[in-house]
Amino acid sequence: MLVKADEYTEKYMEDNSHAFPEASLDAILDKIKKGANKFGSLQDYVIHLMKILDKNNDGFVDIAEFAAGLESINIFSTVHE
Repeated sequence: MLVKADEYTEKYMEDNSHAFPEASLDAILDKIKKGANKFGSLQDYVIHLMKILDKNNDGFVDIAEFAAGLESINIFSTVHE
């Protein structure tokens, strides 16, 4: 398991997402956007999502809040994603 990479490696993996599917930003965003089906618009979904993700209401979502918030709405991500 890759736990840390430099920018060159991360970019290489993103550019070659066919070989590194967990590095595909489009795939990750598609996974998150699946929840938008229950809302009138993507904007409504994003507003709802930000309320869920920013639990302490400080206007900033760190990686722990982000992962926990996604899990609370049944969107599970890997460490690499």
